[in-house]
Amino acid sequence: MKRLRRVIYTPTNLNQNLLHRLQNNDTTLIRIIFSSRNLGNTGVTTLMRSLEGNTHLSALDLSSNRIETAGALSIASLLIYQGRSNCCNNIMSAITNNISSSRGIRTLILGDNNLHDDGVNAIAYALETNQLLE
Repeated sequence: MKRLRRVIYTPTNLNQNLLHRLQNNDTTLIRIIFSSRNLGNTGVTTLMRSLEGNTHLSALDLSSNRIETAGALSIASLLIYQGRSNCCNNIMSAITNNISSSRGIRTLILGDNNLHDDGVNAIAYALETNQLLE
């Protein structure tokens, strides 16, 4: 029996169940809207750690979450990590002729946060190394 994919998932908070599902690369979690959830730097850092091995989540809305430089650095680290992982996966896919290579976050919304110059610069650098984002 084929599992249905969720197009949009809007959790009310960052809980252990959701983090576990993200860490385990749950195929039903493709787009998550975390807009206005007051995650702050700590919540965003926790979320980014849970996404390190995730290849199914393609869109993440973190707008209006009081994210500052520390949270932006966590986001940048994930983008760099996923960019490198995806690069290696694409090479391996080409070698093995496997068309369905893993992906990662392709759409990231960060509006209405307080990222400061250092945070914005870190994310800008990460975007240069990660060609997944649209």
